[in-house]
Formats: sequence, structure tokens, C-alpha cells
Amino acid sequence: MENETYKTLKEELPSIAELVKQFPEALHERVFSVLIRNLLGHSSHLETDKEISNPVAADTYSNTSDSAGDETNLVEQFKNFLAKKGEVDKLNDMEFATLVTYFYAKVASKEYSLTEIDKDVLEDACVMAARKPSTDSSSTLKNAKHKKKYLDSGNLGGKYKLARMGQYFVEHELPKPG
Repeated sequence: MENETYKTLKEELPSIAELVKQFPEALHERVFSVLIRNLLGHSSHLETDKEISNPVAADTYSNTSDSAGDETNLVEQFKNFLAKKGEVDKLNDMEFATLVTYFYAKVASKEYSLTEIDKDVLEDACVMAARKPSTDSSSTLKNAKHKKKYLDSGNLGGKYKLARMGQYFVEHELPKPG
């Protein structure tokens, strides 16, 4: 029986890996874990039916907790945050990247919270905000770190976390709405 499970897992792993790539990087680990648990029979139902059938829809970010009224999905959280920050469409790419990093580190619900972001998270945030992504998001993040000192290096290459200067910028220098 154990050899059969291993064989099935080995056969399905490439297709699972391809499926996981369709999701934002921030969700890769969660989607992979759910798919493997279901393949191995450790879950009574597929927890992410909506997510797997349409990974680019807003449901990809929906909160699956039982307290549906307590939290909104990621897209709504992000849009509400942007609305409170004023005319964010006037921000340059480095400032917007800082705002995104701040949102994930300080504002997003625990389910979506990230201490570090990368170019994929930044580009996903642009899409959520209906903002054209930078032509070179990696350079945008590097410049926010080196030129503005808004970000610090993360634990891995290409990852960035909020620096004190970035926190100050978002909390005190952003134009207030209205």
C-alpha cells in the first residue's frame, strides 16, 4: 500500500508543481500543502476548490475561515488600505513598492501577512490596485532599498522587508486623503 502511495505521488508531482505556479508566490506553499494532503487522503474534502479551478480570480485570495464576517478577502483588504492612504496613483514605483511592503507587514490579516515581498508579490499588488506593473519590478525593489532606504534585504535573494524609513514614509509622509 505504501509503495502505491509513493508511486501515485511521484506520478502526480509534476502536474501539482505546474498547478502551484499558477498562483501568486505568496500562496505557493499553502496550495502545495493542500494538494498533497488531498492526494494522500489526509483531508475529507478539497479545501480550495474555488482557488484551484480559477487561480486568477479574486476567490484566490478569499478568506476560508469560519468567521466570514470578521475579515475580508485580500483584494478588499488591500483596496480598503489604499483608499485610506489617499491618491496612491500619484506614487512612483518605489513608493508604491514600499506601500505594498507595509501593507503585507503591518495591515494584512494574519492569513495573508508577509514579512518579506518579492517582485511577484509586488506585481500581484499592482494588478489588485489596477496599476500598471513596473517594467522591471526587481529593480524597483532594489532602488527602494538603495536609493530611498525604504526597504531592507530579506533573508533570501530578491526578497525585501520594510525598513524604518519605509514605515515612516507610509505613516507620516504619504499625502492624507481628502
